[in-house]
Parts: sequence; structure tokens; C-alpha cells
Amino acid sequence: MPVRNRKPDGSKAVVGNTTVDTLSEQNSSTLERTKRQMTERPVGDTRRKRILTHSLRMAIGGTIAVIIVVVASALIKRSARDPSQNPRASNDEQSAAAFLNDTSAPTPSSLPQHEQPTLSPSPSTPPRVSKIGHFELLETVPHDPTAFTQGLFIWNNNTLYEGTGNYGESKLRIVDVSSGNVVKEVSLESNLFGEGISHYTTKDGTRIVQLTYKEQTGLIWDMDLNLIDTFKYETITSEGWGITYADSHGLLVSDGSEWIMVWDPESLTNKSVVRDVRRFQVQLLYKGSKNPRAMARVNEMEWDTHSKTLLANVWVQDVLVRIDVESGFVTQIYDMQELWPDRPSSVDVFNGVAITNEPNVVWVTGKWWPKMYKVRLIDG
Repeated sequence: MPVRNRKPDGSKAVVGNTTVDTLSEQNSSTLERTKRQMTERPVGDTRRKRILTHSLRMAIGGTIAVIIVVVASALIKRSARDPSQNPRASNDEQSAAAFLNDTSAPTPSSLPQHEQPTLSPSPSTPPRVSKIGHFELLETVPHDPTAFTQGLFIWNNNTLYEGTGNYGESKLRIVDVSSGNVVKEVSLESNLFGEGISHYTTKDGTRIVQLTYKEQTGLIWDMDLNLIDTFKYETITSEGWGITYADSHGLLVSDGSEWIMVWDPESLTNKSVVRDVRRFQVQLLYKGSKNPRAMARVNEMEWDTHSKTLLANVWVQDVLVRIDVESGFVTQIYDMQELWPDRPSSVDVFNGVAITNEPNVVWVTGKWWPKMYKVRLIDG
């Protein structure tokens, strides 16, 4: 049924060829006509009550229909204005609108009581607009559907390291990326909820660092999954989310806030609480916006050694973002909605990204997802 809302010039809403006001007038006429009929011919009380009840029902039903038409018309008009509510809007508009609506920065808990770290200076040039990118699917391999994926990275081109979460189920494992088979794994203590993982370089060799969700405890492993040490750390929200080793920048850490913290890798083994030596705010500037806004909920992260930028998941969003660590600005938002659009409610969010030796080609998956995907990221 075609429905059009009232126009700006004040003309009436239309259903077919009938105006809303005409429908209301018809309902009123029906009730008045029935009343006249009842007074013009003698009928019994019971019959009169039945006629009156029937007329009232018809009038009320007609009025409800008019209300439904008006509400539907208003919703259609809203849909046309709001890209995130309009199924005919372009994918770019829908993705960007949903992303902007859902990633406002939450109010963080009180900052840790220690000397404030150095903040990144404001960029000297105006921020670039965050562009909407896409992806090309290259390959699909099986993935353990019981893995609540929290972090990934590729080692020596074909060995995947994966950290998983949930109390009593958290693991660190080695996976054959070509088949998805688990080669080796170790379990975390049941009181630890595993989070992001990253390799990093120390004077003693390559190590793996693994965060925990609320325990403020980090774990240090060797590449064969032997536990070497643990340490305590502080973040803005007192949580650990994602971590990645960014060469000379150090270890980059996310905690659900709009801030990315920078750790000195050597501080992980000095037996004191690890704190950030620097932090920068992640900001987003969408086309048409005048001012950048803080972007929170950065989750799993991966340092892209090819472009020297930060790739990151955003919690509960089917996107990857590319962040310039010098300014904190998001330069690309890769729309990943079509990767697995009709997934069941039994799986959790899109999470996990690992770079490969080929520029712009990464492995991605999600929490409890049965597949892992090799994709090429295409800039907008």
C-alpha cells in the first residue's frame, strides 16, 4: 500500500486515493448513520445495544487504522533521512552511520594514581576524513568454533598464534593456518580471562605477551608456549583488551576507552607495576562532520609493518580501522559486514586480525566463529 506523509505545504497524508481526514470523516459518518437508524425504527433494547456496540467497534477500528497509517508514514520519512535506518542507503552510508552511532567514548574510571604520562601532541595539520574501505575475500579455512578469539598474530608466514578468553576456557595456542588445526595449546588458570596477545622483541629473544580482562595480570611466554613470567599493570579502565608490538613505538595497549597506551617492553620484567609512558586518543572524522570525535572500544590490534599503521577491531562492530599512531586519527574504516552477514546468534562478535607478508592482506575471524578468512583490504 503506497503511503505518503503530509507534505511541507500542509496538504494531507494519502492512503491510495483517500486522505487521512477523509477516513476519519467516514468513520464518524458510519456512527452517526447508525444512531439515526436506531431512533427512526423501533427495536428492542438488546437489539439496540448490539447495533451500538457493532458501530462503536467499526469506528474504533477505523480510527486505529488511521493512526497506524500516520505512524508508518512518519517512520518511512525517518528512514529516508537516516542512512542507518534505510535499507536502500548505500553500504558506505549504513556502515559509517552505525559506526558513528555506536562508538562514542564511555566515561572511563578514574585514572591510575601515578605520574601522568606524556600525551601525543596535537597534529600540526588538519585531520583527514576517515574514509570507508572494503575487502576482497581470498581464502577460507576452518576455525575452532569453541575458540572465544581475543588475539591473533602470524609467525614465520604460516604459523598462527591465537589467544582465547572466558574464565576456565582461556588458552594460548599454535594453529596451522593452512588447515585451521590446533598444533599445540596451553590453558590459563581458571581465574584468568585471556585477552589480546602479541609477540615482541627483548634482549633475551622473542617473547609473547598476553593480557587478561579484569585481573590486571600479564603473562609472558616463549614461542613454544612455556610460561616465563607474569607481571601486574594499570590501564585507564583497569582492564586489558588488545596489545601489539609496534617496533620502535613499543607495545600498544587498548582497554575499551578512547585511549591507546604505550608500554616500554623492557618494563614487563622489572618486577614493578607496568604503566604507560605515553598515550594517544583515537579520533574519527566522518565526511560532513566539522569536528573529530573520540572513538572508543578499540579491541584486538595488529601493527601493520608494511604501512607503519595500527589495524584494529572495534568491539561489536563489523569493521576494521586503520589508525595513524602519530596523530591518533582513523584514516580508514573497512566495512566487513558482508564477510558473514547472516551468522546465527550462537556466535559472538567479529574479532581477531593478523597481518601477512603481503601488504593489505590479513587473516580475520570472530569469537566462536567456525571459519577464518584471508582478505585483502581495499582503501576507500
